[in-house]
Amino acid sequence: MITQLAHQFQEAGYSVKVITTFKAEEEYSLSPHVERITLENKQDRGNRFKRNLKLIWKLRKILKEDPPHLLISFMQEPNFRAILATRGLSIPVLVSVRNAPEKEYSGFVGQLVAHKLLPLADGCVFQTEQAKAYFPQKLQQKSTIIYNAVAENFFTTSHHPKPGIVAIGRLSEQKNHALLIRAFSKIAHDFKDQDLLIYGEGLLKEKLQQLITELDLEDRVHLMGTTQEIPKVLSEAEVFVLSSDYEGMPNALLEALAVGVPSISTNCPCGGPEMVIEHGKNGLLVPVGDEVALSTAMKTLLADASLRQQMGQNAKKGSEEFHPKQVFQEWEYYAHQVLDGDFT
Repeated sequence: MITQLAHQFQEAGYSVKVITTFKAEEEYSLSPHVERITLENKQDRGNRFKRNLKLIWKLRKILKEDPPHLLISFMQEPNFRAILATRGLSIPVLVSVRNAPEKEYSGFVGQLVAHKLLPLADGCVFQTEQAKAYFPQKLQQKSTIIYNAVAENFFTTSHHPKPGIVAIGRLSEQKNHALLIRAFSKIAHDFKDQDLLIYGEGLLKEKLQQLITELDLEDRVHLMGTTQEIPKVLSEAEVFVLSSDYEGMPNALLEALAVGVPSISTNCPCGGPEMVIEHGKNGLLVPVGDEVALSTAMKTLLADASLRQQMGQNAKKGSEEFHPKQVFQEWEYYAHQVLDGDFT
C-alpha cells in the first residue's frame, strides 16, 4: 500500500519521500523518483523503549531539516512515533489504522496510544466502520474510511476456473487455516475433483501439515508456499476462502473479488469482509471459527455452477471501489482536507 501510494502521489506531481524503520530483505520496489530514507541500518531488537526514543529523535531530525507539507504514517508504532516526532514543528500528521484495533492497540501502551496519542493527529484513515468506532470521537470526527487498493492487473485478469479451492495468506494463528482444513475435510468426499490449495508461508506450516496428515488429506490439501503469480492463481480458482479470526481490510479477498472469484469469508472483526461481501450476492459470509458453517458454504458453492458464475460476475462488477485510481483519488482528496483542517 505504501509503495503504491508513494508512486501515485509522485506521478500526480508531488515530491515524495518514504521513511522506513529499516530496510527489509524482501521489499516492494520504489520508483527511482521517490526518495527512500531508513532510520536504522538493520532492525534493532534491543530495548523497545530506548529504541523508540532513538527512532523518534532520528525522525524528528529528518523532519526539521526538510519539513514536509504532510506526514502520512502507517501502523501502530510508526503512528505514535510520527505524532511525537512532530510536536511543535507545525507539520500536519495523517495516521492510518490498518488492522483490527482491538489486536493492534491492546494492552496498556496500546490503549494509551489509541485514546491519548492518536487523537492528536490531524487526520486518520480507517479501513472499516468497526475500526473507526474503536477510537475516541475526537479522532473519528476528523477521519475517513478508504479501502485498500488492488493492483490494476487483477482487474484485467479474466476468471477461467479449474477445480480447486484457493486460500492465500500467512500461515499464522490469525489466518486460521486449521479451521479451513477441518471444514474441507467434511466435504472432501463429496467433491473428489476439488483440492484445497493454500498459498503462503509461516510458522504454522509444520503444524498444519501434521493436521493434514491426521485427517488423511495429503492428496487433497496442498501447502503451496509463496508465489509471484497470484493473479493467475486466482484466475483458475473455483472458489476463494478467507478463514481469518480477524483482519483489517483483507487484500487477498479484495484481489479475489477483483478477478471475479466467488468468495467465502469469515465475518471477522474489524468488519472488512462484511463491507465488501453482500451475503448471497457476490459471496458468502460465515461466523468466525464456525467449522460447520464454513463447510456448508463451500458445499453450497461447489454444488452450484450457476450460483458461482453469478456471484463471480457480481464480485467483478462491485470491485471498482478498490481500483487504484479510485483509492488514490480518495487519498488525495482527504489529504487536502487534512491540510485545510476542513472535514465538512
